Amino acid sequence: MTSITSAQNGTNRLGRSHMARRRQALLMCIALALCLAPLSLAGCQIATTTPASAKGTSAPAQIQHGESGAILVIVQLTIAGRGPYPFALDTGASISLIDRSLAQRLGLADAGPVEHISGIGGSEQVIPVQVKDWSLGSIKLPNVAISSGPITNLSSDGNIDGLLGSDVLSHFGAITIDYNAGTVTVYQQAS
Repeated sequence: MTSITSAQNGTNRLGRSHMARRRQALLMCIALALCLAPLSLAGCQIATTTPASAKGTSAPAQIQHGESGAILVIVQLTIAGRGPYPFALDTGASISLIDRSLAQRLGLADAGPVEHISGIGGSEQVIPVQVKDWSLGSIKLPNVAISSGPITNLSSDGNIDGLLGSDVLSHFGAITIDYNAGTVTVYQQAS
């Protein structure tokens, strides 16, 4: 009988100890959330103007409606004084991509070794290239290295030379896409 009671008391002590650790972890999470909440709210209040009230610079965009409701936003880029070249604007893409053959025709210098990228369509090998002089209408794009590789499955008729992703778009702070008017607007020039 004594051994059962000791075992039960040990289990109760372990159970209480486990519950105490869980309670402590929960309290730490709540404290952390309370500490971070003012920081994230303060970060939201830094902007003194909103894109709706700010003066922006706009460029034309072509809105293509595909099968099953898919929408593709196409912008025309000028690179090194040549073009324009059609690029798909994709705010959800983390990297920008230029067709490798176009990068070679434009003489864009390699900016690093071969890299492997993966996306919804599979994996590809790409080579970073430096793009220094490019623009979207009157919007000067930042001097950055972007990936060059094969452009496949971006459009059914093969009229896309690249993908403009958030690695470039994030330099502008905020952008809007007006699907009705067919425009892309940025609210600050890239540094």
